[in-house]
Amino acid sequence: MELNKLNYKIRRRFLQISVVLLILSFLIGWFVFINSRENVTDIKDTTVYIENSKVHVFGDVYSLDFPNKISMHYPYLLVVEPNS
Repeated sequence: MELNKLNYKIRRRFLQISVVLLILSFLIGWFVFINSRENVTDIKDTTVYIENSKVHVFGDVYSLDFPNKISMHYPYLLVVEPNS
């Protein structure tokens, strides 16, 4: 009478296939998660510069008039607009 029909070779092969499938499913899930996350945080323009009286910040343009003041306190760029 044989209680366990799975012998050593069959159990070993089943364990190998299970580990390979587990690793493949983890890697597929990991790459899908990484690719979906890169699309969310994609920033098109990362530049900040001053040209004449205009400040260009991440694609937005701000015009500076006379009483406005620009200060740089690393890592911050402060643009002060006084109330009229």
